[in-house]
Amino acid sequence: MKPPTTSPMKHSAPFPRDPRCGRVRHRVGSGFTLIEALVALVLLSIGAIALMTLQVRLRVVADEARHHDQALRLAHNELERWRWQPDGPSPTLSWEGPDIEYAVAGRAAPATDALGRGADEGGSEAVALTPPLRPVQVRVQWTDRTGRSQSVTLESLLPVTDPALSGLLQLPPGSHR
Repeated sequence: MKPPTTSPMKHSAPFPRDPRCGRVRHRVGSGFTLIEALVALVLLSIGAIALMTLQVRLRVVADEARHHDQALRLAHNELERWRWQPDGPSPTLSWEGPDIEYAVAGRAAPATDALGRGADEGGSEAVALTPPLRPVQVRVQWTDRTGRSQSVTLESLLPVTDPALSGLLQLPPGSHR
């Protein structure tokens, strides 16, 4: 029986020796190359830029929502003030918030009954059954951070007479309050 021969390629070293020159051969692709590292860095940079752009856009949208909400609150407050002071002047004011200025303007149309007819139109029966109302509109305008003009408009129908007067009809005759 012949003893087993060892081939130059088989040995327990992690890197086999080249049979022609006897040097240790290194495996190709055993680590990261500089090009791979640069490609990874470029991809990470693109992702970071995309996240920063998203953050800026979210900030702008949040500011727009906050300004719109504040304008809606101002318009609602003026409409309620006008509802309880129907003889009061149309609202025209400006309000300056922490980072923006709002202009509030209101207008009223001539009184109509609840069915939409003018006070001088229609039969007296229709006017007696439906209270006279007047269409009103409150508009709030502002300029946002980007320089665009924005506005919110609320429209409603308000009674021509003071709403508290209708409560007086419920009092018994001769009572003083």
